[in-house]
Amino acid sequence: AEDGIRDYKVTGVQTCALPISHAWVAGMYQYEYVRRLGFPRDRILTGLYTADNHRGESKRTDGSAGRAGKPKTLLFVGRLLELKGVRELVSSFRELEADRPDWKLRIIGEGPLRSQLEKVSPRIEVPGFMQPGALKEEFATASVFCLPSYIDHWGVVIHEACCAGLPVVATTTCGAITALVHHGYNGFRCEPKSVSSLREALARVMDLPEETRLLFGERSRELSRQFTPDLWVSKVLSTL
Repeated sequence: AEDGIRDYKVTGVQTCALPISHAWVAGMYQYEYVRRLGFPRDRILTGLYTADNHRGESKRTDGSAGRAGKPKTLLFVGRLLELKGVRELVSSFRELEADRPDWKLRIIGEGPLRSQLEKVSPRIEVPGFMQPGALKEEFATASVFCLPSYIDHWGVVIHEACCAGLPVVATTTCGAITALVHHGYNGFRCEPKSVSSLREALARVMDLPEETRLLFGERSRELSRQFTPDLWVSKVLSTL
């Protein structure tokens, strides 16, 4: 309806009729959904979520290149839940670590699976929850970021990893991949709940030459600039 009135139903039960002029969504998956609800294209805004690009855009340290004898780091940041795919991440890394002794996996977060992930391997570190200031250092010293969620409607942490200049491995059910993870360009996509698919994606990015992996990271940084706080504010003001 062009007058912006929408009758919303959930499982067949009418819930409300609201005067809504626009839909503001995160990305392409959500855009397609609200189009099916009936919103015209000129009433749909994208870029609902953003990250502080200036805070995230820090110089890569030698940890990202594995210099001075430091291991290269595969980084995960998120809640330690089944739906985040952390079990598959650990299993995939365990299958790869023997042939890649210069890599370690660092899992940042808190949740019910933490106790099961600790002490699985000397090269898998699970330090727990960290405040944003400490996370900035984690992103700055990592080599690759991975988000293997079963489903993530967007995944702002992917944007944060791109701001930090990291190649990204993520599942096809993470909404942010439509804008921020281009397969073979700045990272690799894989299927959710699949150890074999995740293992293949991780192997590909871990086995890249160092200069190529750093190039992937620079491409991630470029893609991250699609979403900034300034653009977010501009969309609000243009709609008002």
